[in-house]
Amino acid sequence: MLCPPDQFVGRSILFGSRPPENDSIWQKVRDADFEVVTFDRSVFTNKEKQVDTALATKMLEDSFTYMKSDKGDMAVLAAGDGDFLPTIRSLQGRGLGVRVVSWKHAVSRELRDTADEFVELDPHFDYLSRPPAIS
Repeated sequence: MLCPPDQFVGRSILFGSRPPENDSIWQKVRDADFEVVTFDRSVFTNKEKQVDTALATKMLEDSFTYMKSDKGDMAVLAAGDGDFLPTIRSLQGRGLGVRVVSWKHAVSRELRDTADEFVELDPHFDYLSRPPAIS
């Protein structure tokens, strides 16, 4: 859903707050060849800190290091926060495409409308929430 099967995926990174030690989801993400970058939550408010800024920074760094506009390279952002608009616009300003993937209720209208492509996750809810088959 994030990238069509006929497209090359250059790098997959999941950013988030540090999970509990016994959290199996993060290990499944690592097993799927994602890099995982985590940050501690605020000690005072227990709110997520640094995640969005780190993600935006890495997208821009990687775009200069690995991506080429003349090859049609596209960044994929699985998020919905309008705070990513400056990053998206910067990528587009250099001729790179941006695909945003998010839930309909969780995406900023402006982010959705600014993206070159928008993939809505809602129609895929059953697939995404289905427990894995036991082999």
